[in-house]
Amino acid sequence: MLGRHGLTGRIARQQFAAFAQPSRSMSSFRPQISRLPVRSGKTLSGTATWRTSMPSISGAATIRFNSTSSATASGAVPDASAAANSGSNVPGADQFDVDFDISSIPERIGYLKDLGLDFGWGPTSVMQFVVEHLHIWGGLPWIGSIIATGALVRFALLPLFYRAIDQGTKTGNIRHITGPIRAEMVRNLQEGKQAEGIRLRAELAKINKEHGIQTSAMLMPLFSQVFFGYGMFRLIRNMASMPVPGLAMEQFLWITDLTAHDPFFILPVVAATLQYLTIKKGGEFGNVDANMAGLQQAMRYVMPGLALLFTATLPAALQLYFAVTAVIGYTQSLAFNNVAVRQAIGMALPSKYTTKPPPGTPETEQSRHLRTLVEAAEGLQAEHQRRAVEADKQAQKAQMSVIDRALLSAKESKDKLVRETTDKVNEMTGRGPKKNADGTVAPPDRLSEKDRKLAEDYEKRRREEDEWKREELNHARREAHLQAMERQREQARTAWQRSKTKTKA
Repeated sequence: MLGRHGLTGRIARQQFAAFAQPSRSMSSFRPQISRLPVRSGKTLSGTATWRTSMPSISGAATIRFNSTSSATASGAVPDASAAANSGSNVPGADQFDVDFDISSIPERIGYLKDLGLDFGWGPTSVMQFVVEHLHIWGGLPWIGSIIATGALVRFALLPLFYRAIDQGTKTGNIRHITGPIRAEMVRNLQEGKQAEGIRLRAELAKINKEHGIQTSAMLMPLFSQVFFGYGMFRLIRNMASMPVPGLAMEQFLWITDLTAHDPFFILPVVAATLQYLTIKKGGEFGNVDANMAGLQQAMRYVMPGLALLFTATLPAALQLYFAVTAVIGYTQSLAFNNVAVRQAIGMALPSKYTTKPPPGTPETEQSRHLRTLVEAAEGLQAEHQRRAVEADKQAQKAQMSVIDRALLSAKESKDKLVRETTDKVNEMTGRGPKKNADGTVAPPDRLSEKDRKLAEDYEKRRREEDEWKREELNHARREAHLQAMERQREQARTAWQRSKTKTKA
């Protein structure tokens, strides 16, 4: 794995003589652990060497048992010396020299593999290829090539994000149509009505096709981010843990050692703060389901907190990569939440920004003005009620201590999160309340589930009884008709016989 790339056989045998490995392996299953003696946090100078301590064996030839004589032992010394001298004449014996400066290896394409960072085939190797080419061909320092790679990956994923956000917005705009149909479909499938469930599924597919919605397009950015993000995380962490000589000697602003964590924890705090702001704006996709506002509020604090906790002790090179990608993600969120930007790039707008009435509902000028007045009056009344409730809550909170207010706020957030999550799960499983075509909650049924079942059974029995009575009546009518036909035939036969007799007479 190493000898074919220009690293001398001395280092190859020094580090990996006892660790035979296959030449290729999947990067997702074989972790690369540095066996070089330099640890994270050490820098390399031009004279520093990486050596492996060798145990002294000069006295090994003088060890003997009591049963042997001194002459025999002394005679063994020249034999061992001769064997050592003869071994030095073997081709390639100079490769056992461990006095080698690893920083003297020239940087070229394949340099990281020369150092031992060979990840086989997978996302890590893809990112290693990009980082190494930017460093060698672009003339960037290692940290610069890492930052440039992160930016290039995010910019390359912009078309996928554009399509996913456009599809997600279209899906949200027709949720008031597809939501009740999907809930009814799930309910029918749970009740065993497969034919009705299949029909509703086909209806959903038809609606999505009419609006140009493809669900798979909304998953591509997520899978792509996982692929490239995992590769960059694994590559940078291994480069810092080795460390790569050039990376260990580079600096960035206040950070003097990129293989150790940020001493002031500025980079992880910046990345967590930008992640908080991104989630607050609606995420990198720029839109959030209004029914999941409570979950978004909870994730706004949970995700940045976990990110800060797990990245605080990572190498500064990796922390800087996360900070740069967080800046790009926040900028993307701002852009895709801007109506002017959406209109300029031809992206679908959320329904709250559209002013066109729903299709199939013509509206006159008079009815439109009347509807506007009614909506304004209802809005003012609801606003007055909301302000009154908020004023009461604020008055109650003013009398509480800081700890009580914090506990009350946490309890309200928890209750809201649980309620919205439960409603969302019920909606997805078909156990939620029925909704009208406009998305409003439909009034509850007058009958309970048990009464509805009894009514359905009664209706089924009545239909069977009516069907039986109808069949019985039809049978009686058929019998009467057949009898009438038989009498008519008998009368006709009798009349024919009479006419025949008269003719003979």
